Amino acid sequence: IHSIKSYIAELVERENKTKWQASHDNLTGLFNRTAFEEKIEACIGDVRKNNGTHALLFLDLDKFKVINDTVGHLAGDNLLQQIASLMESCLSEGDFLARFGGDEFGVILKNCDLVRAREKAEEIIFNVERFSFPWAGKRFKIGVSVGMVMISGVIQNAVELLSLSDTACYIAKENGTNSLHVID
Repeated sequence: IHSIKSYIAELVERENKTKWQASHDNLTGLFNRTAFEEKIEACIGDVRKNNGTHALLFLDLDKFKVINDTVGHLAGDNLLQQIASLMESCLSEGDFLARFGGDEFGVILKNCDLVRAREKAEEIIFNVERFSFPWAGKRFKIGVSVGMVMISGVIQNAVELLSLSDTACYIAKENGTNSLHVID
């Protein structure tokens, strides 16, 4: 009986680990793009059903490639972990942060109107701009470009919403480091 309980416990542990890996980024421990898209779909449903107000932020780090190329991928990985923690510290309970891969992140600000969403985005930008990454006796500065879209019932699905927020982020990047662009 002991070995059966042990075997069952091992199976449950493996299943939980597999579920976690399917929805999380291994490097940062944040949710991944798949989990993020599911959350967007839920938010779209909430907007249509309950008139909820949510915002989507698409974030792309500025000057990350320089650090990766200059001091290596280990430094880049460490930087991503620190930035993930920094972004998490800016969010409220119920908000949702994910890493899409590379140096791209997404945030869903739950129950958040346009004014508050803009404030949150600017807080993230401010904190990333202030952040100094120490590595190998040097200090590196990075920035972040943020594209923002309010989640509305007009948007058909997560793919469309992510495409709009990615476009907004691209425009922010074109405007210079530590910029925010909102597509309304």
